[in-house]
Amino acid sequence: MNDPSDSNMVGFNFNTGEKFYNFNTHKTSVIKESGVGSALSGYTVDAVAGSRMFTINTGDMNKLSLGTIFYINTAGGTVRFKIAAKTGNVITANIPSHITINNADITFPICTYDIY
Repeated sequence: MNDPSDSNMVGFNFNTGEKFYNFNTHKTSVIKESGVGSALSGYTVDAVAGSRMFTINTGDMNKLSLGTIFYINTAGGTVRFKIAAKTGNVITANIPSHITINNADITFPICTYDIY
């Protein structure tokens, strides 16, 4: 992989501080903010308040990896979660949902990085 926007890494999560060297350009990419390298869309989930289990209703589970960050926009604000486990169409997050949600859209932040 040459840089975080590599199309072979769809759904892969990058962490702040990770570095990648591009042998073609002889430049280094350094992740500034964690997130996926390219856009993931079309994911909706159900969850019960107080549970760490999120049921994926739509979206390709194969594109989700452990450690991937996602967030849900609610009336109370944006809440960020990290995928801790996957089983079938259920993901377990690092923190429980603070509300009950039905068919809610989730967003995966795109990582930001600098190239030197």
